[in-house]
Amino acid sequence: DKAANQSLANALYHNWAERIDRPDGYKTLDIGAKYPYFAHCLKNLGCAAYAMDNIEIVPQYAKDLGVPMVMADFEQRTAAEVMDMTLDPERKFDVISMIHVMEHIYDPRTTLKKIKEILAPDGYLFIRCPDHEVKGFERDLTPGHFTIHPFFYTLDGILEVLSGGEGDLFTIAETYPIEPGQRDYILRPLERKPLLACGMIVKNEERDLPK
Repeated sequence: DKAANQSLANALYHNWAERIDRPDGYKTLDIGAKYPYFAHCLKNLGCAAYAMDNIEIVPQYAKDLGVPMVMADFEQRTAAEVMDMTLDPERKFDVISMIHVMEHIYDPRTTLKKIKEILAPDGYLFIRCPDHEVKGFERDLTPGHFTIHPFFYTLDGILEVLSGGEGDLFTIAETYPIEPGQRDYILRPLERKPLLACGMIVKNEERDLPK
């Protein structure tokens, strides 16, 4: 697990974080971290790395790995409260991660709206979650699965969460399946409506196009 976390941290840092111009380094938040080794790896890469989970052993884990870790349920906190838990509350996060957390969230759209509030406009959100359409998804269909995982997503389900409601929240910059049974997403905040271009073969109908 540690090797997998280190590999993922390196990939996200070098493939995505370095596209954001931050001379002073990056501020990151891993939501639902449990044992915050992923945040620990980001810290070793030079990030101001934070982690959050609502389990009693949080203080001990934070001490063991030297990672600022907040004992809280993200769904139960306001955006302002989350920011106030950091050392520099005025500075938004450059990278937020949710690794096998999305399927635990009971109100995903509200949660993503809150994440957008605390994420820098040029930052990104990384999500990894089980996907019913990726080979090997049966691994997560255990008797106790739905007692702690209220949802089992597919790409279509994530798209439905991201769009609709009171406006779009994020665009999918990159997504790919991870066997067995998972999918990764790199999401970027939508700050304006996307520009659409249409190329049409219109023959000699130029005079009718304006109407």
